[in-house]
Amino acid sequence: QRRRFAPRLSFKITLPYVILAMLLALATIYIVARAQASKVTSEFSRQVTDARVRVGDSIVQTERAQIDNVRTLARIAGLPEALRSADEQALTTLVAPFAVSQRIERIILVNSAGRPILGIASHGSELKVLPLDPNIGSWPGVAAVLSKVSDAKGDKFVDLINDQGVQVLYTSAPVYDGNT
Repeated sequence: QRRRFAPRLSFKITLPYVILAMLLALATIYIVARAQASKVTSEFSRQVTDARVRVGDSIVQTERAQIDNVRTLARIAGLPEALRSADEQALTTLVAPFAVSQRIERIILVNSAGRPILGIASHGSELKVLPLDPNIGSWPGVAAVLSKVSDAKGDKFVDLINDQGVQVLYTSAPVYDGNT
């Protein structure tokens, strides 16, 4: 008489091969999954590095554009006289067209004592008056310009400033009236 659970001969022969095939399949899946994970990780790391380089380049390009704009603004005819007399209307008339045409987001004009005279923000062709921080003269770049500091790269300074809750990249530069 046959036992209750007596595997057949074909089952006894094929079972070790099935187990071996399953083990090989699991090992293959593990190796392939690990290789894919490594590939995805290295690709992600490369993309993060590329993004970091692109962000750095865009900041440098923004800084260069701001320096070009501030050079032009500082040489607008009539600007030194309007600053000296603190004539907000004349300053707005002189600066507004350039701000709109060059898409300059913010322009703040400070007198030689460090007191803010005019602040404008442009959004497209719309200009609005900026609320001005009375401590602008203590910002590092503005303080350096007011102190007539100059380094090997010139007398313009770029700072990332928290201006009333907004992080802004400002470029500070002197406005010359002849040699003054």
